Amino acid sequence: MFVGFPARILNIKEFRKTIKEIAEEEFNFIELSLDYPIPFNIEESKIRSVLKEIKDYGMEIAFHGPWRDLSLASPINEVREASLSYVVKTMEFSSKFNPLYYNIHLFSNQSMRIRSVKEDILKAGIKSVNTLLLKAKNYDLKILIENNESQCFGTLDWICKIADEIDEVYFTLDLGHLVPAYKLERNSLNELYGLIGDWIRILKNKLLVCHVHDILFSCGSVVDHLAIGNGILNMEDIFDMLFKSHIEYVVFECFRKRVNGKIVEAHPRDLRNWVKRIIERH
Repeated sequence: MFVGFPARILNIKEFRKTIKEIAEEEFNFIELSLDYPIPFNIEESKIRSVLKEIKDYGMEIAFHGPWRDLSLASPINEVREASLSYVVKTMEFSSKFNPLYYNIHLFSNQSMRIRSVKEDILKAGIKSVNTLLLKAKNYDLKILIENNESQCFGTLDWICKIADEIDEVYFTLDLGHLVPAYKLERNSLNELYGLIGDWIRILKNKLLVCHVHDILFSCGSVVDHLAIGNGILNMEDIFDMLFKSHIEYVVFECFRKRVNGKIVEAHPRDLRNWVKRIIERH
């Protein structure tokens, strides 16, 4: 099981510091976000140079495809095709760096209260996945679909419809996204652990990546992407399930932590003990 940490290039100089911090904590890879302005608003030569440093530290690269402003599951064909066009451009860029995988989200902002619209969203998402998989073969990329924070491609029934329709597709499970997708509350955490087990059991070797982060409930809403131990999840039990699964890559998608009652930025060193435990286990 490889252990990764997410990162985003906003400033080349600062990103070099981030790479060093991640490497010092013995992470195996970096999951690099391709949300705007990366990769087309910074000179490719500069990006190529800094990504080479990741390899020089002995780490690998994976890519989290762009999702903001994009709608790969829109039933409006013009919107879907425009989103596809941009994603394919980022896939071509990604293929130059021999990544472990390329992660995508299938979104639509359409109302799902109407059954026919819901069906059209599903069909549109499957159509986009088929197109992306064809392109991925040309670029030698492994495409993974990540569960959303909403019912739309966020619950297991939606994901299974893709898995049943397309053989060569793989998935990423984001643990925290299950909470809003299933409308779970603080007193239903046992249901969350059951859902994690269901995803592992049903998707089997189709489930390759897990985004791990802690959560807490505050004023009726979910605060997610917290460093492990900063929330209320029983990570011991969760990792017992992950270790028994087919999951190959764990990304500590932890952007925040609690310090003196305030939410501040998390750092790779905040996951030090968990990284060591996983490396020792494997």
